[in-house]
Amino acid sequence: MRNVSRVLPVAVLLVLATAIAGACSTFAGPAWQVNDVSMSVDDFTTAFEESQAGATAATPTTAGRIETAELATFMTNEIQTELLNQGLAEKNITVTQEDRDNAELAFQNQAAQSQTATPATPTPEQIETQAGISALGRTLAREGADSGIVDVDAAARELYEQNKDSLITPGQTCAHFILVPAGDLLTATAPPTEAEYAAALTEAETVVTRLATEDFAAVSAEVSAIEEQLPGGDFGCQAISEFPTEVVSIVEALEPNVLSAPTRIEGGYLIARVDSRTADSGAPTFEEVEDQAIEAVLSQLGQRLVGEWLLERSKLATVTIDPRFGTWDAENAQVVPPEGAATPTTPTTALTALDPSQLGGLGIDPTELEPAGP
Repeated sequence: MRNVSRVLPVAVLLVLATAIAGACSTFAGPAWQVNDVSMSVDDFTTAFEESQAGATAATPTTAGRIETAELATFMTNEIQTELLNQGLAEKNITVTQEDRDNAELAFQNQAAQSQTATPATPTPEQIETQAGISALGRTLAREGADSGIVDVDAAARELYEQNKDSLITPGQTCAHFILVPAGDLLTATAPPTEAEYAAALTEAETVVTRLATEDFAAVSAEVSAIEEQLPGGDFGCQAISEFPTEVVSIVEALEPNVLSAPTRIEGGYLIARVDSRTADSGAPTFEEVEDQAIEAVLSQLGQRLVGEWLLERSKLATVTIDPRFGTWDAENAQVVPPEGAATPTTPTTALTALDPSQLGGLGIDPTELEPAGP
């Protein structure tokens, strides 16, 4: 998977390009080669520069140092992706459109949870790579389950027991509110006086009388201090825990379609109406979610096995890289920058970075479940 990282200063890229061009007599081979697949230096540097195009500008750094670390990280992702592709081909695994859709959804969920103001948009290559990871993980998990690496049925039931309470759907209460203000809340510089509360109570009692024959939304638009926040007084449907604290006791005491008496709260008198109420749903039985639980367990197992597979594949593959970019560390499946270069952020590998719970299933994180032993 290509990692979109910092944009290097133009001067640094020029220094790098000059250095590579001038060293051709030292190493005339490709930038990297994995078994019988290789990428030329020209193609690699072009791909690297393209990966920088949409990234945020980097903080100025010493020319001639940071670029080797950036390149090593980028090359690590390129080689890992090639190892993945070769594995998919050898196992005759087809990446499906569903795999691609799930990968894109996973990136979207990651972006939504990102602390970055403008998270990077994944490239088609990154989506395809993550889709390949999912496909390989699914195959390895099935193979692992068949060989007894994990008792899938037992693990699925344990996952269900640990998380079944989170599968309960809270009951929903639908309600309308009108707040008759005590005084002018928009211009007041002090809390309402008792006289203003008394006047508000008189008006609120009149509002209750009007609501017996008039439309709630129309009356709310005329008198409610919270009309802008709740047009027509409509609060919508929420779990009771989502209601403002000061109105919970009022709402809980009401039967559907019954108006509350005017109740004093901060700023005025509240009139509430509960439109409907549903009870909490019961937790589904294991049998009802068994398929999703099994898929969640297999997703977790697949993610683990893909990481193990990548490291094993790295040790078995013949990987050669241009020494100007560093050396290949087969034990950790990564490129180590040349001595003296700035140390790159240790790759978490694009092949294991995504949260498997974002790829469907129960909507819970299966990584919290320790797999059963052999």
